[in-house]
Amino acid sequence: MNSLRNIVLASLLLGSAGSPLWAANVQFQGSCTTGLSCQFDATKAPAGFPNTTCAPSGVLAYHFDFDQNVSGEEDFTTSPVSSYAYSGSYCGNVTVTVYCHNGASDVQQHCLCPSLAPAGCIQPGAGWTP
Repeated sequence: MNSLRNIVLASLLLGSAGSPLWAANVQFQGSCTTGLSCQFDATKAPAGFPNTTCAPSGVLAYHFDFDQNVSGEEDFTTSPVSSYAYSGSYCGNVTVTVYCHNGASDVQQHCLCPSLAPAGCIQPGAGWTP
């Protein structure tokens, strides 16, 4: 995946993300089992939010950061869907970044904390949330 990462970095360096005509928006939801085997989908926007877009150039890549600070806990991919299995008790954030062909990017973060189950977080066993 290093080649994809290099292409994205080059796109960000060469693009003009500040242009008002170039917009990026990322939204996502997660679905986790009670055992914290999770799937995250950047094609599913929470109710009332717009879908993930990269206007007008299209999506180049997605970066899923599962907040584990261990090897293999990030997914740099062209797919809007990624899976991750958390071990033990976890309470933290999941972050998705969308990178556009024109250099624009956007970041969205959701909490995942089953032991506290705060409102607005991805809730294991509850289907697609938040």
